[in-house]
Amino acid sequence: MAQMDGQTVYLPNPLRDMKWPWARRMNPFYEEVKEEADYWFMSLKCFDETDNKNFIRCDFARLAALCYPDLKREQYRLACDMFTLFFLFDEYTDVANGKKAQELADLALKPLRNLNAECPENAHALEKVAIGFWRRFMAVASETCQELFIKSWREYAEGVVQEAKDRLERTVPRSFYTGDLMRLRKLTAGVAPCIAMCFIGKECPRGFFGDPALIRLVDVTVEIVSFENDTYSFQKEDATGDIHNLLQAIMHDQACSLQNALYYAEKETKCRAAEFMAIAKTLHSQDPDVQTYIKDLGTLIIGHTLWSFETQRYFGTVHKKVEKERKLVLSAEKKRVVCWE
Repeated sequence: MAQMDGQTVYLPNPLRDMKWPWARRMNPFYEEVKEEADYWFMSLKCFDETDNKNFIRCDFARLAALCYPDLKREQYRLACDMFTLFFLFDEYTDVANGKKAQELADLALKPLRNLNAECPENAHALEKVAIGFWRRFMAVASETCQELFIKSWREYAEGVVQEAKDRLERTVPRSFYTGDLMRLRKLTAGVAPCIAMCFIGKECPRGFFGDPALIRLVDVTVEIVSFENDTYSFQKEDATGDIHNLLQAIMHDQACSLQNALYYAEKETKCRAAEFMAIAKTLHSQDPDVQTYIKDLGTLIIGHTLWSFETQRYFGTVHKKVEKERKLVLSAEKKRVVCWE
């Protein structure tokens, strides 16, 4: 990104412009559970002191609180641990080849084979987090949630393994126009497991998920979050040379600037936001379970976007200024950091 060093780009705000009807809400257990969840993670000694501090700055408990404001305390704690597991898996696979990424994917699911197995003293950090998460998850989550989450987690991990293979096999992004990157991105974004977590305390009949309108609503949700994430995380990912980003694919396909790619992504996001709201309107008279599901999806979408600006994960100490002004000064510095500095 050397040619963009020092330049300023404008970050569109498509959900605000579309008057997204699902407002910011926070889980009431945020403060006490954040302290508990962060203490647990740091007690596992996965990182050194510097990276532990950066992990705290990312504030994944806030992400969980914004995405799941209605979960009960124990359920919300699981959502916090889920995002910690996501984070750690991403951190390790981001620097892995395909073979190593597959080993890590297997390690993340290993505790499911025997939830009562003792954690080895020399266990990998990912295994330590996975053991804690899966034990709590299987004890608390409904059967519906377990089935949906485990299936979608496996698919997410498969996508991440393919992404790791791409790092060695590709020098340019997969195409956005052909849908090649979006198909993979919809797996690696990890949105499907997050949707499954909405059912942690609910049982639903199998036919509930077969409605074509609800299937499309989920699809649109995944795509909106993918666009929003790739927009706000662009600089952090570009600093590592990562090409697994929708903006990178748009820039390559169109041979355009980052700013034009941002405007293009804005248009795509608005189209999907309009479709989401239109589908939600057609389902307005459906039963309360459907209405709750729509609310959960709408909240999940806005929760992720808000977290991107309420923490230092992507914009460092100027995150509030970037949120207010929507202007980002680009840097060509190449670095890999837990949280942007």
